[in-house]
Amino acid sequence: MESDFDFDKLVKKETINLKGKGLSDDDLDVLIQVIEQSTVLVALSLSDNQLTLSDGKLANAIAKNKSIKRLDLFNNKISHQGIKHLADALKQNNTPLKELYLGCNNIGDEGSKYLADMLAINKTLQEIDLSHNSIGTRDSLDRIESILKNRKRKKKKKLNFEELLARYSMEARKEDNNESMLDDTASDKSANMNDDETEEGDSLRGKEEEIKKVKSLEEEKQRIEQEKNQIQKRLIEVKQENHQKDKRLKMAEERIVQVKQEREDAKQDAEFARMFANALVVERGELENDVDLAKRVADEAVREKEEAGKVAEIMVGQKRQLENDVEQAQRAAAIAWRECNAAQLRAECPICNEIGNDDVVSSPCGCVMCAKCVEKYIAIHVKPQCLRCTRKVTKLIRVHR
Repeated sequence: MESDFDFDKLVKKETINLKGKGLSDDDLDVLIQVIEQSTVLVALSLSDNQLTLSDGKLANAIAKNKSIKRLDLFNNKISHQGIKHLADALKQNNTPLKELYLGCNNIGDEGSKYLADMLAINKTLQEIDLSHNSIGTRDSLDRIESILKNRKRKKKKKLNFEELLARYSMEARKEDNNESMLDDTASDKSANMNDDETEEGDSLRGKEEEIKKVKSLEEEKQRIEQEKNQIQKRLIEVKQENHQKDKRLKMAEERIVQVKQEREDAKQDAEFARMFANALVVERGELENDVDLAKRVADEAVREKEEAGKVAEIMVGQKRQLENDVEQAQRAAAIAWRECNAAQLRAECPICNEIGNDDVVSSPCGCVMCAKCVEKYIAIHVKPQCLRCTRKVTKLIRVHR
C-alpha cells in the first residue's frame, strides 16, 4: 500500500490508477497533496474502493487542481453527503474537470439535486455517469441531461462556426488570388492575345479543380466529424461496458472468496463429522464392553440361580428329613406316652394304696385311681380334689385294663 503512494512518483504522472485498492478516506492524505500540487495530472481513477468523501478533503483538492480533466469514482460508498462536498467544490467555474464517473454509488435523489444545482454554475463538465445510484425521481436527472445536451449542442455550433469562418477566409484568399491572376492576365492580354486566352483557361480550370478539392475536403471533414462522434459514443459505451465488466469481475471475486469460505466450512464440518464418528466408535466400544459386562453379570446370575436351586433342593430334602424326624419323634412320644400310661395304670391307688386290678379312673391331671375308691371319695366330698396333686377334679376318665 505504501508503494502506491510515493509522492515523488505520483506528482509527475499524468494518469493515476488506484482502482480496487480497498482505499478509505483515511488513506488519501498523500494523494490529496499530489492532487493539490500536480500540474500534469489529467486522469484519476479511484473506482472500486471504499471512499465516502464525507470529510470533503478530496473534493477540495480537486477544486484546487488546474489540470485534471477526468475523475473516476465508480463503485464506492459515496452518499448524498459526500456528493454535497464534491458539488460545492465543482461550483468553482475555473475547474478544468470535464468527465465525472459516479456510477454504482448511493447518492440518491438528494445527491442528484446537488449535482443539478452544481451544473447550473459549473460550465466545464461535459459528461457525468450516474447509473445505479438509487435515484427514484427523474426531476434532477432530467435537469442534468438537459444541461449536458445543451452544452454539447453549443459546443458543436461553436465548432461549426469556426469551421465556416476558416472556410470563408480560405475562399476569400482564393478569390483574391484569382482576381490578382485576372489582373495579370488583363495586363498581358495586349501583348499576346493567344497566350492570354490560354493562361485564362488554365486559371479557370485550376480554380474549378481547387473548388472541387475544397468541396471534397469539406465532405471528408464532415465524414471525419461523424466518425469522431461515433467513436466518442462508442468510447462511452465501452467505458460503461468496462465498468459493468469490472463490477461482474468483482462479484466473481467475491463469489470465489465465498466459495473458498464455504469450502473451509465444509472442511471444518467434515473434520467435526470425523471427530464425531470417532467418538461414536469409542462410545460403541464402551457399549460393547458394557454388553459383555452385562452378559457376564447375567451368566453369574444364572449360576447363582442354579446354585440357589440346588440349595433349595437341599433345603427341601432337609425339610423332608425334618418332617420324617418329627414324625418319628411323634411316634416315639406316642409310644412313650402309652408306656407312661401303662406305668400309671400299674401304679398304686392313693386312696386304697393297692395296685388296682379292676377298672381305674384317670383325672385330667393324669393321676390314676381305683374306680371304686373315686366313687366313694366323690360321694363324700362336695369339691373333690386329686389326692396326688391336689388339683380340682372336674372330669374323670374311666380306663379299662
